[in-house]
Amino acid sequence: MKILVKDYVKSCLTRNRGKDFFCKVSVIDANEYLFDFSEIKHVSTSFLA
Repeated sequence: MKILVKDYVKSCLTRNRGKDFFCKVSVIDANEYLFDFSEIKHVSTSFLA
């Protein structure tokens, strides 16, 4: 399943935003996820942790 990150969060710079994003997408039932970060200018390592 392809997930457009921009549809769920406006920025990807903090750990809290990453947790919010994970909570939103974790309810989607799929065996495989493809995260599309297009149109996202910056992604921090904190967001991904």
